[in-house]
Amino acid sequence: MEFVNAALDYALVASWDAYQFASGPLPRSDVHPAVAKAARLIAEADEPQSLDQLAHEAGLSPARLSRLFKQQTGISLTAFRQRKCLERFLRLYRTGARYTLIEAALLAGFGSYPQFHRVFCRVMGMNPAAHRKSVAARTRSKET
Repeated sequence: MEFVNAALDYALVASWDAYQFASGPLPRSDVHPAVAKAARLIAEADEPQSLDQLAHEAGLSPARLSRLFKQQTGISLTAFRQRKCLERFLRLYRTGARYTLIEAALLAGFGSYPQFHRVFCRVMGMNPAAHRKSVAARTRSKET
């Protein structure tokens, strides 16, 4: 946790320095309201929504929403949804509730274990078992 706090402290100071010493106005980009709404729906959802549901609530076609989301955020809608599912998984799995890996993955919104495993490895840079071992090792080292 100390590393996270140190990183946040550094990011805050670096951001403030960049803002304070900027020679001109900072670039501003407006995000389409449908993109903002879709991102908010994904981030705040207790259960994942399909692309069709998101597009309907955002007021665009699925294809238009996907293109606009990628264009304005630099990340695909699918990748954003997968990262939010992974964040949900990590919260569920760390709560201390007795969820198995697959139960937590399915509750987080992944459709299958292979999908979860593929996303986990790509985003975290290790497989779930290696991650679990590293978390256990950090916990043990904090206890001593």
